[in-house]
Amino acid sequence: MSLFRNLCLAALLLCAVVVVFGAYVRLSDAGLGCPDWPGCYGQLTVPEQGHEAFDEAANQELSNYIADRIRGRVDDPEVAEKLIPTDHGFALQRLPLETNYFEAYNRDNVELVSLQDK
Repeated sequence: MSLFRNLCLAALLLCAVVVVFGAYVRLSDAGLGCPDWPGCYGQLTVPEQGHEAFDEAANQELSNYIADRIRGRVDDPEVAEKLIPTDHGFALQRLPLETNYFEAYNRDNVELVSLQDK
């Protein structure tokens, strides 16, 4: 019976710790969520457009950094420029999660086919 009692006390203590830390995070706006929940971003729903949730200047700086990284990974400057998105910021449409995707364009048997050039 004492094992069950000790487990209950440990669970109660852990619950209290979670509540205390949750209150601290909420009151100090230190969490990853929005500080005015449930009215995140001034509305009750998640933003439908990417630009509603992101700072344009910060995203432009990040997009420039990503573009420089793409240029450094692709040997052909013309191909690199075609791979860099120009009509949207980084991760506002398709998030480029990849492993050696850009390096594949340096291989002899890989060619970029762009429908915009036709």
